Amino acid sequence: MLHGRLDRSLIGIPGVNASNSGRGFDRARALGVEGSYTIIPGAVHGVALRAHWGAPIPLPRAARWAELVSAALQRFQASTV
Repeated sequence: MLHGRLDRSLIGIPGVNASNSGRGFDRARALGVEGSYTIIPGAVHGVALRAHWGAPIPLPRAARWAELVSAALQRFQASTV
């Protein structure tokens, strides 16, 4: 699980507080689910917002989100070969 430290519900932007997702992760682990929980300092919920003209606007720490997701997908792909 990846979570932005600054994630929370804001006007017009969905979000979940990091402590809530942490509790959900802990419940899953208690049931035997394997995984890791990473909080990205300074990050919010998503990677980008779409401006009214259609161009994406990167959110804080978007590059770190992309790095961590890419690494997780590579690990997943390697484990299924």
